[in-house]
Amino acid sequence: MAQLVYSEKQHFLSKKNFYLALALELLLVLEITYQISANPNLHLSPSVLFLLGSSLLILTAILWFLQELSLKIKITNKGLSFKMAPFHLKQRKLKWQQIAHCKIVSDPNLLSWNADIENSWQEKKFTLNARHGLALTTVQGERLFIGSANLQALKEAIENGVEKHKAKHAL
Repeated sequence: MAQLVYSEKQHFLSKKNFYLALALELLLVLEITYQISANPNLHLSPSVLFLLGSSLLILTAILWFLQELSLKIKITNKGLSFKMAPFHLKQRKLKWQQIAHCKIVSDPNLLSWNADIENSWQEKKFTLNARHGLALTTVQGERLFIGSANLQALKEAIENGVEKHKAKHAL
């Protein structure tokens, strides 16, 4: 059985920010309703009402998507696993034997968006916070980047997980 060394769950949009955006959207709806009811001479065509309704529906769908966007990372003595919802239906697991190289990356915020284009296309990114996390290369040559909000704890967990794996297989 795998021994859990580190676990982290990140959300793109916190509950507080989600409710704030939802409240602003509700205020927008109330303002539109007030303007329509306060001005009796205002005649809106059905196409304008449809456009308003569909815009609010799209805005609500975007807010819901951003609320559901999350990244979950687990590090055990057997390896690491991650899942980026809603894109992944199940978590992806990598055993320590499958990882050829790993490195903790912490680029400054402005530099993270100006990364080398060649390297950018060659790696799969699973991150919600720019270029702070774990860069991996698998034995098969696949390059991954898994973002993390707590780099120091992630670094200690990687070292601890690898040590436990080596100690277990040394016996």
